[in-house]
Formats: sequence, C-alpha cells, structure tokens
Amino acid sequence: SSVDWLWTASPCADGLPSDPGMGSRDDRRTAPPLRLRMVSSDFLCARSMEVEWEEGCGARHRWSSWQDAAGAWYEAEKLLPSVAFNICVRFRAHLGSSTGSKLRAVDRQGNCEWLPEDAAGRRPVEEVWLRSGPLEHNDGVDVIFEVKGPIKACYVRRAWNTARDGLAEGWESWDDEETRPCREQNPLATLEAADGAAPVGAAVGEAKLHLICTKKRMCAAARELVQVHRTTLAGLREIDARFTGQWLGANAGNTASAGLGIASAVLLFTAPPVGISLGVGSAV
Repeated sequence: SSVDWLWTASPCADGLPSDPGMGSRDDRRTAPPLRLRMVSSDFLCARSMEVEWEEGCGARHRWSSWQDAAGAWYEAEKLLPSVAFNICVRFRAHLGSSTGSKLRAVDRQGNCEWLPEDAAGRRPVEEVWLRSGPLEHNDGVDVIFEVKGPIKACYVRRAWNTARDGLAEGWESWDDEETRPCREQNPLATLEAADGAAPVGAAVGEAKLHLICTKKRMCAAARELVQVHRTTLAGLREIDARFTGQWLGANAGNTASAGLGIASAVLLFTAPPVGISLGVGSAV
C-alpha cells in the first residue's frame, strides 16, 4: 500500500522516501519564524513594543509587551509565524503602570531629529511596516530596535533587519558596524530536526501520508526541543554551582572579618597589642 511504501521504500531520514514531485531539499525547508526585538540603551523610562499582523485568515492580530505576563520594562521579543504579513510595529513610553504614550518618529538618517508636524499640527508616530506589499510577503524579518530617552523624549535611536537580503530600508540605520547586529547563521535546531524527518508539505493530497509526515515532523522537533531544554538546564546548573562556591567563599570571608573586628574592639581594653593585631586582620 502507499502507507507501507512511505515507511519502507527509502534511504531518506527515518524511513521517509524522497518525492520527485516535491522539488529540491532546499525548497522544502521550513521557513523560520519572524522575530522582532526591542532593547534599551538607557533606563530613563519604561518602554513597550506593540505589534499588529495578519496571517491570511481575515483577522488582524495584536500583541503588546506591556500586557504580556512575561514582558519587561526595557526589552521585548516577539516571534511571529513565517506566513505573517502587513506587520506594523509601534512603541510606547510608560510612567509607572500607565498605558503610556506613543513614541514620536525621528529621522534616523538625519541624526535622529524629530520629524516635522503635518498640516494639522499632529506629530508623526514611530511606525514601522514590514511585509506590507504583495512582493514583500517572503522577505526575511529579524529586526532589532534600540530605544532611548526620557518619558517625554523617548525615541527609536537605531533599527536594523539582520534577515534582509537587499538594501537597507528607509527606517533602518545602525552606523556603528562593531555593534550592528549580524545575521544568525545557524538555523533553529527544531526546524532542522523536523525537516530531517519529513519535508514540509509532504503528501498534502493524501490524508494518511500527510498525517504520518506531520507526526514524524512533530515528534522529531519535540525530541530536539527536549535536548535543547536539557542542555540549557545543564548550563544553568554549572553557572549555579560556580556562583554558589563564590557566594560561600565571600560570606565566609565576611563572617570571619566581622568576628575579628568584634574581638578587636573587646581586646583593645584588655590586651591592646592583640586587639590592634585583630583589627588589622579584620580589615584585610
């Protein structure tokens, strides 16, 4: 049967046969997710990043780092599906728990000067659009925004898309090449594992084969994710052990120093030479 053929007829990864109709292996790799990051160059006020996007289902999705339970005041990161388009990114500056005010747009190509008001006297808001045109829906997106300034003058100082293949867009600017973010060369391990188990979109026309391929991809990615988790835990345990030793050493030294200081204060009245010696020892 076709299902038996799927499991037995091939030298491909984990028994999955190659399909001449599926194209080359590179054409069948899973597209990576899109990543948007916000970092801060100072801590003069709290900041947040807001993202809107579509996925082709007719609904427009919204996310705010300020409302995210895992959000932070000075940095944010959002992963979007690889099919996301019409992506809009905005920013807010917050004072305490307030909803905040939208950041005003600046000319990053012109020394970050404020953009002029429009004819109605409105200040332009910092707003970055990605994959907004029909020819841009496959553009790579891995953008980092650097925000700076106090509550009343907060702005996006630098921005850069490391996944871009062509020329930089007008909103991009990162003059310092030493600190400019670089494209990440290593693909996501989970996507590599899934692609190694079965090509993306394999056997879409046959329900049983497609189900098997999807299960194989999910299981391979889950196994790799568990391995990543184990590696992360091992690294955290190593850091914990190293700093625990330093903490014990520092606390033991502080305790001994405090004890010598107390003994020195007492002995200064009964045995001054000994008290002075202990005082010198406590200060070392």
